[in-house]
This record gives sequence, structure tokens and C-alpha cells, in this order.
Amino acid sequence: MLDTGLLFKLGAVGLIVVVIEQILVGAKKQDIATIINFAAVIMLVGIVAGLMSNLFNTIRTLFQL
Repeated sequence: MLDTGLLFKLGAVGLIVVVIEQILVGAKKQDIATIINFAAVIMLVGIVAGLMSNLFNTIRTLFQL
């Protein structure tokens, strides 16, 4: 079951990245802003991949595969 705390955590990471990106773009550091953005995407994809793994394991045990 999806925890609402996890949704808030994913949203908070997104908001923090947007704020940091805007600060860096304002300081003419677009290259660093892009790296931060890319790192955040990789981190969020890792979190979602872990959730998908848990989902597939739950389905596997549910249907006894």
C-alpha cells in the first residue's frame, strides 16, 4: 500500500530541486543547475524502482508464483 508520507517526500524533493535550480539559474550557473536536476531525477527514479520491486514481490507472493 502506498504511504502518503512517501508522496510528500517525493513532492518535497521536487520543490527543493526547483528552488535550488532557480537560485542557480539566477546566479548564472546553468551547468550546475542541470547537474542538480539530473541527480534529482536519478534519485527519484531509484525510489520509484524500489517501490516497483516491492509491488512485484507482493504480486508474486499473492499469486504464489
